[in-house]
Amino acid sequence: MNHVLLLWVVSAAAFGMSLIPNKTVVVASNPETPVITQQEKEILDETATSSLSCQCVTYLQERGIAIRGNALDAQPNVDSPLRGDVLLLVYKDKHTGEPVGHGVFIEAPLLTGDWISERNFVACKDTERFIPHDDPHRRGYYRAI
Repeated sequence: MNHVLLLWVVSAAAFGMSLIPNKTVVVASNPETPVITQQEKEILDETATSSLSCQCVTYLQERGIAIRGNALDAQPNVDSPLRGDVLLLVYKDKHTGEPVGHGVFIEAPLLTGDWISERNFVACKDTERFIPHDDPHRRGYYRAI
């Protein structure tokens, strides 16, 4: 059985598949030869970052949070967070300076901040990090009712 799984893993890697969601394995026979052209990479990057599955709100919905629309439109409605609540943040668009909303899943409310998980803080990636209470991007907490 282990040999079959190993063969599948090796075969999957040979075709650029990954066992880890949102991760791509690229195998090249000659490391000096690009696997894809720069133009193909730009098209893939654009497709990845424009996908609805790459949105923070979609990630929250996948985690069971009843939230819709844009994170900037969501309104804080609780003062003391629980695990599973949403921390609403606002950043500035690096090109226009316009406000951009971001919602993150609270994994653990802590004394000095919150340990969170999120999608799309790093373009189209799921990440975790600590956000201190004095972070200037914080707008408040949202709990689905």
